Amino acid sequence: MLVGEKEKQVLSKDLKVGEVIILDDEAFVPADCFVLFTTRNENGSCYIQTASLDGERNLKPRLALKEVIENWAAIVKGDLTRKLFY
Repeated sequence: MLVGEKEKQVLSKDLKVGEVIILDDEAFVPADCFVLFTTRNENGSCYIQTASLDGERNLKPRLALKEVIENWAAIVKGDLTRKLFY
């Protein structure tokens, strides 16, 4: 989980709606998540598998929002979160 500009490890049961989490490749997440940013592809693309939610094993492409990619540093500091998401 991201707390301010620092990473902190937490159990999934302790996550709350609206918190930013950091995932590594092949991470298993027992919840729906919204892709904000990806470091692998500059265009913000990534692939997810939703087998635990709907049984489908095909990888599904997802894109981060352009506004989030362009303002990631400010979002991490907490400066733009309200402006972008509310």
